[in-house]
Formats: sequence, C-alpha cells, structure tokens
Amino acid sequence: MNRHTEQREDGATGMSSQKVAQAFVSLVDTLDDTIDSSVLMNRLVSHSVTFTDADAAGLLMVSARGGLRPMAVSDESDELLAVVQQQTSEGPATESWLTGEPVRVLDLMSYAQEWPGLTAANRRAGFRSACAHPLRVRHQTVGVLVLLRKDAEPFDEDGLYLAGAFADVTAVALMQWRSEPLRAHDIVTRTQSLISAKAALETAKGMLAAHADLSVAEAGEALTGYARDHGLRLGTVARELVSRTLRPETVVGSDAASAQE
Repeated sequence: MNRHTEQREDGATGMSSQKVAQAFVSLVDTLDDTIDSSVLMNRLVSHSVTFTDADAAGLLMVSARGGLRPMAVSDESDELLAVVQQQTSEGPATESWLTGEPVRVLDLMSYAQEWPGLTAANRRAGFRSACAHPLRVRHQTVGVLVLLRKDAEPFDEDGLYLAGAFADVTAVALMQWRSEPLRAHDIVTRTQSLISAKAALETAKGMLAAHADLSVAEAGEALTGYARDHGLRLGTVARELVSRTLRPETVVGSDAASAQE
C-alpha cells in the first residue's frame, strides 16, 4: 500500500465526488480575471498527483517549432525538473506526442539503451515507472501530461482515467483562455448569443414539426441527427433552417434515411 492509498482511505485526500468535481471546476476557470494559463497548468499537475498514485507529474506543451517544452511540474526539485526536461527529446512524453496515444512504461530502467539521458536522470531522481497522456484539441496533440512513480508497478487504472480527463479538459480550457480579461459587455453579448441560439433552435424545431407533422421531440431528434450525420453544429443547422437556406424536407428526409439504415 502506497502513501496515496493510505491518504484516500483515511480521508486526508479523499476521492469524494465533491473534491473531484471541485478539481474539474478549477481546471476550466478561464473567466476569472486572476487566473492565467500558468495557474491552470500548475493545477493540472497538482491534481494529477493528488488524485492518483503518482509521486510526481510534469506537463510539456508542443511549441510552434514542433518540439516539446516543459511548462509545469508538481514540485520544483532539480531532480524532477531534469527528468521532465529530458523528455523533450526522449522517453514516454516524446513517444506520446509522436503517436498521439497514451504511453505506459512499467520499468524506466529497462530502456537504458533507447533513452540513455532519461535513464540517468531517473536514476538520480528515483523514478521507476511512468505514464504519458497526450493533451489533444480537435485531434491535434498540443501537449503531454507525464505521471511518475518511484515503484516499478502499474498505475491504478481509475487514477489514470481521472488524470486523463483532467488533461483533456485542461487542453480545452487553455485553448479558450484569453490574455485580456472578459469585460462586462462581453458577458452580456455572450449571454444574449446563447438566448438567440436557443430561440433559433426552438423555431427550427417548430418548422420541422409543422412541415412533417412531427412532435417537437421528434423534430428535435431529426435536427440533431442531421447535424451529427453532416458534421455540423446544431446551432448552425437551426440558423440555416430559420434563414431558409436549408429546406425542412432535406433535414427530415436525411433523418428518415438514417433511421432506415
């Protein structure tokens, strides 16, 4: 039993749904004027250690030149910094970046020939196993989260799933973060756009229902099916129907064809 398992059982850390929910909220808090991108990245590595059996974590992001760059670590020790820095050129993080897939290594010391620099850094730091999870946005890898353990044992699967989810939502949050604080006028404008989009959606459903003698629920399903089948946003399809650039029979006909398949 490692120290993280003991903490969970005695409630010091706690894998309660409330604490997990709070962690997720903290990773998407892009509208707070006091939050910048470095805060979100530091929260990601911190949560990744708190809610898993990892002993340390690091975050690397893909630069415009096509390489990995260290951005955050769970602690500022020279040993951990060296391990994360080394993974800009070799190791699980580099492999995960190149493949776009998670990479797990049970015993880092068995890769001395493939990753000599990383093996030496890990020997000094005492890490034995690692897991790298890509941060992806629209099928493009923008960074890699690396978890490290001092035991040559598999990571807890639930913890890895949670860390992966943390990484996924943080990737989206970082893409939405703006250096300029959101103004009051911006908030009003965005709120109004939500109301307008909802109004267009309801109007579009009404048009489909009247055209094909459907219930509102059935019209909504037809609208959703058309958007899904054509790779479009639901709001886009609704606006096209309302503006009459898309005909109701096109949407209903497509939905019927999909149902038959």
